[in-house]
Amino acid sequence: MRGVFYVILSLVVLYSCKKVEEPNVNSDTADFYVKGLKNGAQFQLSAGDNNYYMFTSSDQNNEDVYYHSGRLADANCTGVCGEEFIFHFKGNKVSPAGNDVLVAGEKDFTMSEPRLLYGVTFNSNKTYTSRAVEVDYTWNFGDGNVSNDQNPYHLFEADKEYYDVSIQVKTSKKVESNLVNRIYTSSGCKTSFDLVKNGQSSRLVAKHEGGRVAQYYWEFEDGNTASVAELDYDYRSINGSERVCLTITDENGCVSQSCQNVIVNEAFAFVAANFDYEIEEVLPKNGFDQLNTVSVEYIDEKGEVFFSSDANNSQTVKIVSVEDYPTRNEHGLPVKRVHFILNGTLVSAQGNKIELTEMEGYIGVAYKEE
Repeated sequence: MRGVFYVILSLVVLYSCKKVEEPNVNSDTADFYVKGLKNGAQFQLSAGDNNYYMFTSSDQNNEDVYYHSGRLADANCTGVCGEEFIFHFKGNKVSPAGNDVLVAGEKDFTMSEPRLLYGVTFNSNKTYTSRAVEVDYTWNFGDGNVSNDQNPYHLFEADKEYYDVSIQVKTSKKVESNLVNRIYTSSGCKTSFDLVKNGQSSRLVAKHEGGRVAQYYWEFEDGNTASVAELDYDYRSINGSERVCLTITDENGCVSQSCQNVIVNEAFAFVAANFDYEIEEVLPKNGFDQLNTVSVEYIDEKGEVFFSSDANNSQTVKIVSVEDYPTRNEHGLPVKRVHFILNGTLVSAQGNKIELTEMEGYIGVAYKEE
């Protein structure tokens, strides 16, 4: 780990640090402190009180994104020795340097594992319900999540090739229909098809958005299959509707599917579940580098480490102000004094939680000059 730097506000000399003025231990006047409610109880740590010091550091991760950290801890102890409070700020640009490395404002908590998601908008408007007064929709997204919305939006993890999504439609006329469509997690292609009638004859016509089609694959409810772009469709023996699926693979290897309950005679269909969908890539908020975000750590008296979580949308952190601090750290790097306010939940690896509310303070961080 490179570039770990400290500012130690004390008369004590650490690692050949230069002596600086010892701050007032009253948190209202201490240079660096944090105070508020921890699980509803008063909590406070102040630099200069009980051997607590404000350590600052600046380091890079594997992607060369800088972290600017402040750590309130007992400077005279090794191992497990009391509570610690740690702030990590990610700069507002990759490999940041200069006076504008940190800016005030509302911040998001750093995602521990930023990942790509696929957002899918489902539209069931092509469902035929024979003018039923009441219609109930039940969606199963194939990932353990369900919805009763008529036209839901759902986020899918990108770590699976596809999800089998089903819709069940029930009407007030006591009839129901269902449909399963395989949703491939890719936004690079799309498949659909139309039933084209011309007098007594009809054809199924494939439609595709994406690269040049390498393979068509039709599947019919009676078990028959076909591998062409268009085919004659004899519906005279079908009462109401028939389930048809078309899967297309293009020259780029992109796969997409469209399944429909093809309505051939509305008088006998009663209800036919159908849906369209649109897929979009959803990048993690603040990008994969998570620039301009904050993460928090708290270590309790027993050494259990708690981390901020990005799962709770009610969590807030605000940088009220960022100002130059007059004392540099022992490596000669300048230090920023950051005024913050936060409310959030921290979670340990053991699954234990602590609630931080009305938390406020001043934290120091080091940065590199341009």
